[in-house]
Amino acid sequence: FLSNLINNFQGDYDNYHQTRSDRLLGLTPGEGGGHEHIHATIMHISNPKTSTSKKLIEIDGSFSFKNKMLAAYYFDGMPNRIFRFRMYEF
Repeated sequence: FLSNLINNFQGDYDNYHQTRSDRLLGLTPGEGGGHEHIHATIMHISNPKTSTSKKLIEIDGSFSFKNKMLAAYYFDGMPNRIFRFRMYEF
């Protein structure tokens, strides 16, 4: 199950079409009943081979990249508008 989740639950997810449909119906975010345009980029963290990553592992010897994923959530399809950045571990 876990390997299936890691392999399939990564990529880019966007609700642009949902928000476009809302606007065509006159719905706006918040109290207007519409959705905000949110984009998520989710990726599995693999074991790195760079010296920077080795330093991170040396600082905390217990750090492992196994079963970890990073997710960045941002507004309006613009990566410079991140409102949430998370690391998930399972």
